[in-house]
Amino acid sequence: MGGFKLKEDMINKGIQPDSYSYSLLLHGLCDTGNLEEAIKLFDESKRNGIGPNVYIYGVMINGYCKADKTEEDEKLLDELISMKVELGSTVYNTLISAYCKNRNIDAAFGLLDAMKSRGIPPTSGTYSSLIHGMCNLGLVEDAQSLLEEIIKEGVLLNVVCYTAIIGGYSKMVQMDKV
Repeated sequence: MGGFKLKEDMINKGIQPDSYSYSLLLHGLCDTGNLEEAIKLFDESKRNGIGPNVYIYGVMINGYCKADKTEEDEKLLDELISMKVELGSTVYNTLISAYCKNRNIDAAFGLLDAMKSRGIPPTSGTYSSLIHGMCNLGLVEDAQSLLEEIIKEGVLLNVVCYTAIIGGYSKMVQMDKV
């Protein structure tokens, strides 16, 4: 892999990779499904004093999510929280999306609550994952209620939120509710 050759060249020239270098390499490994190598590189980055930061951890959380290893995601999230790393919505959204894809809507809503309790405002991406997950479970009426709550809160929604509910109703052959 060309990126790793350049990393070795950097090190041989006395230039240490930074968090951005590591996050790009980790991203490439996770995107190609090479989670084991990503874990080794993640551990190397920590040994070399890189992190903890939300970007590198976010890449790893995303990699674990893609590999359906949500228990590992939770460990990384707990590490970030215990190290008092300032989190944004991205890490939570990644986890919420993974839980919804795994049909674990209760855990997804638990993360939503945790996110809100830490003062991190949910985004349209947060809500679109939840709504999509609910619709995939046949909870279209509940998703519609959530959508109405979100609108009352003043959150600007994206088209995905609406199309997920439309798709949910169409799967249930209830087009009169669209």
